[in-house]
Amino acid sequence: MRHRNYVYLLVLLIPAVTLVGGWLNDATAQGRVLDESTGDPVVGAQVIYGIRVTLTNADGTYTVEHLPRTARLAIQSRGYDPGTADLTTSEVKLHPFSLSLQVNEANSGDPPKGVAKPARHCSCARRTTTPRPSKRAAARRRRVS
Repeated sequence: MRHRNYVYLLVLLIPAVTLVGGWLNDATAQGRVLDESTGDPVVGAQVIYGIRVTLTNADGTYTVEHLPRTARLAIQSRGYDPGTADLTTSEVKLHPFSLSLQVNEANSGDPPKGVAKPARHCSCARRTTTPRPSKRAAARRRRVS
């Protein structure tokens, strides 16, 4: 009889501990996403945790509720490198993309005089031969001739 009471106690204690642990582990992430170069808020940036996505509002702020205390948020927006934040991060600065272009002289494909030619990193860029026809196409030509 006494052992049965211990079993009942365990059956009631396990769900109670699980619920209390879940309530204690629950946290809210709040912060602001800014442009690193101008300091302006980034409107519409995606703050991502797992499959949950929240967008920043007009002043760049976000709020994500019911997260575990160890959560890491991924932050991305068009035109910026991705960033990360945790629950203690109050401000995230995203670095804008940079784009570099190369100007070539007309009709030659070479860079302007006085500028070093970029190194080619793969052998496929130097290939100038035309591809061979397949064996099947060659056999068809022989039959037709």
